Amino acid sequence: MHRKMLIGVYNNVIFFVIECEDVLKHELHARNIDIISLQNSFTLLCHHLYPNKHHKTVKLIFKKDLNNKESYYLYGTETFHIHCIPERSILIEHLLHEFRHWIQAIIQKKSVKMIDYDADDPNLTVYSKKYWHNPLEVDARRFVIKHRKRFMQYMDYFSAKD
Repeated sequence: MHRKMLIGVYNNVIFFVIECEDVLKHELHARNIDIISLQNSFTLLCHHLYPNKHHKTVKLIFKKDLNNKESYYLYGTETFHIHCIPERSILIEHLLHEFRHWIQAIIQKKSVKMIDYDADDPNLTVYSKKYWHNPLEVDARRFVIKHRKRFMQYMDYFSAKD
């Protein structure tokens, strides 16, 4: 049995390649999330939303987050720290949320100065006023609501066995 692959000649596409620590890869796999499906789904979603002028490959780095209870993206980089939540659909929503932050930083060129909360504040939670009302966070939550169904369809398609 072969997993469906994103193949063919694509022009003007950003292809995503995910570099992932083995321990995180196993945790994602335990939640029925494989890296190839995730790469292909990010590629298609990004192409759907932002057709590119040039073909390029972007390597996203996924690291297991050991200290926080939330996933986060290091703004302006390709690095995502992933907190593995037991429920597959919620974990995928977290991945989409953090992917939106990558889009904001890299594609939309939104300034890091728009982040007006201190991520290192021990009292900060996702429900803190500064976090909850931050324009980048509001946009990321809306992005997940708007695109999760399409993204899940991509994930299911690429994860399906022949």
